[in-house]
Amino acid sequence: MPPKEDDSPQEAMRRIERAKHSNTTSLNLIRLNLTTIPESVAQLVNLRKLDMRINKITIIPDWLAQLSDLEELNVYGNHITAIPDSLERLTKPPFRV
Repeated sequence: MPPKEDDSPQEAMRRIERAKHSNTTSLNLIRLNLTTIPESVAQLVNLRKLDMRINKITIIPDWLAQLSDLEELNVYGNHITAIPDSLERLTKPPFRV
């Protein structure tokens, strides 16, 4: 299924900005044609669930481990080549690759 016009990295940035202002604990970045996890996600210190299914991400950055409240990371449907040791605490479910 081809992405809709709003299914884009720009839409991801809009969602991240909204999340910053609402102190959300869950962020949905599914099917947005992302090739990387935006660094601005690191500012979401209350984040518990990050859903990034069906993108084009290959690398999970080390800085993601700084989100100490993060309990669930879903990157299913991406092209992940490695998981940083710093995310070892998430290597059991609900971590999904």
